[in-house]
Amino acid sequence: MFKVQIKPKEGGPLHTATIGGGRTMIVRPTVLEDFKTLVKDQQLSEDNIIIKEDKGICVPGKPVTEPESQQNPQVETILINAFAILDVCALTPDPGPCECYSERYFYNFRKRRCEIFIYGCCGGNQNNFETEQECLQRCRVCAQAPDSGPCFGYFERYFYNFRKGRCEIFIYGGCSGNQNNFETEQELMFKGSDNF
Repeated sequence: MFKVQIKPKEGGPLHTATIGGGRTMIVRPTVLEDFKTLVKDQQLSEDNIIIKEDKGICVPGKPVTEPESQQNPQVETILINAFAILDVCALTPDPGPCECYSERYFYNFRKRRCEIFIYGCCGGNQNNFETEQECLQRCRVCAQAPDSGPCFGYFERYFYNFRKGRCEIFIYGGCSGNQNNFETEQELMFKGSDNF
């Protein structure tokens, strides 16, 4: 496992993800390269990604040591898979360090809807939209365009074509992509129905 921290462009708290390497303690060398590719795909600079070694975290080629206590309790640690941290819709709302008052919308990933929060007018993260419509267009699962992902597999999957108002087939590469990706048309209709 290793930690990835995404730092906001204009200061503010770091967002940290602890990322697992798989079933073994060895992280494949391609995982980091895949992660960097996804960072670029999300139009983020690699300068925003900090990879830190941490005691208790598996680092390829280094022995495992006793875990160290959390050094900065103000940093929110999110245990998610390596690629979800890049999905801005999964980030918690962040008002930023400034103290002005601006109503904005963020996507509540757990409730699957856009909600209002108070933004401080600087910093924060990208889960920050001026209008509810902008929030829904970016984050509503079934409004997302089909995304094959960076891998080269060949899997027929279903996505909801929001413009045409129907289910359609696309080819999924096997990794990453987005949530508008269903194995069967029935699964799409069942799980996606609250997102149409």
